[in-house]
Amino acid sequence: MTCDTLGLYARSVADLELLSSQLLDDEPVASTPFTISDSKIAFVKTHVWPKPGPGLENSWEKAKTLLEANGAKVEEVELPKDFESITKWHTNVLAGEGRTSFLGS
Repeated sequence: MTCDTLGLYARSVADLELLSSQLLDDEPVASTPFTISDSKIAFVKTHVWPKPGPGLENSWEKAKTLLEANGAKVEEVELPKDFESITKWHTNVLAGEGRTSFLGS
C-alpha cells in the first residue's frame, strides 16, 4: 500500500536482531553532526498559506529570524499552482487505500 510504513513485530529482542540482520547493512552510515550554521533551510508555502492565523505567521517569522541569526541560509519557497491539487490527490489515495484494507476487494 502506498501510504503504509514498515513496522517490525517480534516476540523478543533476539527476533528483532534476526530481522534487523536481514534488513540492515553491516556497514554503518558515516554521520556528521548537524549544525545550523551554513545549513540551507526552505520555508515552503503551500496553497493553504493564506489561511494561517497570526500565531503561525509570528512563529514562521520568528523561526526564520532565529535560524538566520545562527548562520542558516533560509529561503522562502512557494509551490507552483499545480500543487493545489495535492489535497484532492491525497484524499483519493487514502480512499483507495481504505477500500483495499476494509472492503476486502
